[in-house]
Amino acid sequence: MWQKKVFVEPKKEKHPYPVSGDQPELHMVNVNWLVNDEPLTSLEELTFSVLDHLLMATSSSTLYKALVESGLGAQVTGGGLMEELLQMYFSVGLKGVEATNVEEVEKLVMETLAKAAEEGFTDDDIAASLNTIEFQVCV
Repeated sequence: MWQKKVFVEPKKEKHPYPVSGDQPELHMVNVNWLVNDEPLTSLEELTFSVLDHLLMATSSSTLYKALVESGLGAQVTGGGLMEELLQMYFSVGLKGVEATNVEEVEKLVMETLAKAAEEGFTDDDIAASLNTIEFQVCV
């Protein structure tokens, strides 16, 4: 059964998770989207795969690089586009985030995505992503 998109504004939730008593209080921040609430065409699926590769798949990918270089957290979480389920979702964030930087992580994700949407990607970057995805499909 397809889950419909029901949120028109971001929804924030906080959930504690256990850590050993001698560790500092750090946070994990993920920003998530339900990508589709109806079936996608093959072209749309490929488009999302290429976009995910451009944003998250390599150390030089736009969003991945912005998160790593930000110094706001210890490690990237979420992994980008998840295509294994009936409906795709996109999840990205950082773990090991200081309390004072929690809001900054979300802001960085949103600003980086907005910049990518505005500026786009180079033809060489798109060709490289397509080549990588084509190789993965053919193997």
